[in-house]
Amino acid sequence: MIPVNLFTSCIRFSINHYKHLCYLHEIGFLHHQELVDSGCFVVKILTQGTSRGYEGNESENPTHLPISAPAMEVIWSKLREIIDIEQTIFVDFGCGTGFALLSAMTIPLKGIVGVDLHKKSVEFAVSNTSAFGTQSHAACTNVEVHCADMLGFQLPQCNQMVLFMYEPLWTVPFAEAHDIYQGVLIAAKQKCSGTLIVAYVFAGHYGGNALDALKSAAVGGELISKHPYSSLHFGVQDHVFYYKIPTRSDRAKEN
Repeated sequence: MIPVNLFTSCIRFSINHYKHLCYLHEIGFLHHQELVDSGCFVVKILTQGTSRGYEGNESENPTHLPISAPAMEVIWSKLREIIDIEQTIFVDFGCGTGFALLSAMTIPLKGIVGVDLHKKSVEFAVSNTSAFGTQSHAACTNVEVHCADMLGFQLPQCNQMVLFMYEPLWTVPFAEAHDIYQGVLIAAKQKCSGTLIVAYVFAGHYGGNALDALKSAAVGGELISKHPYSSLHFGVQDHVFYYKIPTRSDRAKEN
């Protein structure tokens, strides 16, 4: 007899993948390169093992599954509550082949930026976003994708910014991750004159060092919301954390 919790996990896993693939089909993402295909990924996991590399790197790391489409829908709904979307620059650190970027392109953002360490992933992301920009579903076509590390990348000057992080440093030791996050957040505070939000996706199946490092490095940031969601990984209940990082405008209001 199958345990109830295992049965429930199987149903949740199947529904989440079905919704994800339906979304890819509806928006036209299935025509793009190296985005997640459930069956293909299961085969690759069974034949190539389960080792993971830099988070977000779907093209060179076939066992990585990106964030799910249902999860992104929840994230966009939450972000609309806490920031002016149409005035926001969305920055995805660890963008991989660009699934979150393509999802962002369906939202009327002011601009979208993808950053990843791996050249091949960036090439796919550039190809995917360029192709999707010609489709009627695209609400934002101001998209840039850069091959760079988090600290080395120069963030754009803007009034509203969302830093989207799908555990980009989950394999990095706490002390090193803390310093990287702190450097990124300090740089973002200097570039963003208005509202600065970090939307951090925590995959609960893995160690929490990266999330703990972000909390420690949040330079006065406040956790304003969090919620769970079902990921594309079997049996994993992931969470999204939203941090509001104080900027120059917040200090001016206090004075």
